[in-house]
Amino acid sequence: MTKIWKISVIMIMLFFMFSCKLPSNNKELTEEEKVAKIADNMEFPSELMEDIVFPNEYTKDDMTLKISWKIKDTTVINYFGRVNRGLEDKTTTLTATFKYGETTYTKEYAITVLKYSNQELLNKEIEKFSI
Repeated sequence: MTKIWKISVIMIMLFFMFSCKLPSNNKELTEEEKVAKIADNMEFPSELMEDIVFPNEYTKDDMTLKISWKIKDTTVINYFGRVNRGLEDKTTTLTATFKYGETTYTKEYAITVLKYSNQELLNKEIEKFSI
């Protein structure tokens, strides 16, 4: 009798193990979630000493996102990517708007344009007097 009992318990356990669906972590992302994930993975420098080219698109996982840019303070960096270095570090915010189809996602980047070092300032002065 105990042998039949053990087999019955095992059969019931196997039935529940294979008939019950466990929650899956492989949830399909919505288009908005995909765009946000891809945009958040795009790297952009936080400090600049040289001019930069703003990308107008970014491709990852077979999705190409179009990018438009807004700059909070164009005296620090302009829309052509030209940085304006000086005697002090200067910070501004760049806002990237990513677009894929009808889906848009906005991300901000804090950018610091680094000041000239003392050596760089000295070199600039020396260049003025070079023949």
